[in-house]
Amino acid sequence: MNTIERVYSSNRSTWVGDGFPTNSMLPMHEIDNEKSPFLVMGYTGAYEFSPTNHQRGIGMHPHRGFETVTIVYDGEVEHFDSKGNKGQIGKNEVQWMTAGKGILHAEHHSKAFAKTGGTLDMVQLWVNLPSSAKNDRATLSRVN
Repeated sequence: MNTIERVYSSNRSTWVGDGFPTNSMLPMHEIDNEKSPFLVMGYTGAYEFSPTNHQRGIGMHPHRGFETVTIVYDGEVEHFDSKGNKGQIGKNEVQWMTAGKGILHAEHHSKAFAKTGGTLDMVQLWVNLPSSAKNDRATLSRVN
């Protein structure tokens, strides 16, 4: 029988860009590398956005040596990156991005979601790559 060693909770809410209110669900300053391969798990909760002509989000930024798994429960997020990938992650969809030796990418609310507003509910998990894969080329997968 497995035993639960510890239950972690978070009351540390922050914003990623102007579009993603995020609670860090893995307090890395407490768990170190003991729970590797997980690096970060950020959860927006069900956050209500008003309509706007501005696509809220975060501009181009780098990732290297890990994978991001983005799960959208409600709302719609647009992704584009330095490899030419672009698209939307909608309700009940998953995007898996392997940064490998490096990629630049941006994430925003989709134009349609920004225009209508609504509830954004999503989680993003960062998974560390093994040393042998950190120099692999970057890839993007979408699972519906």
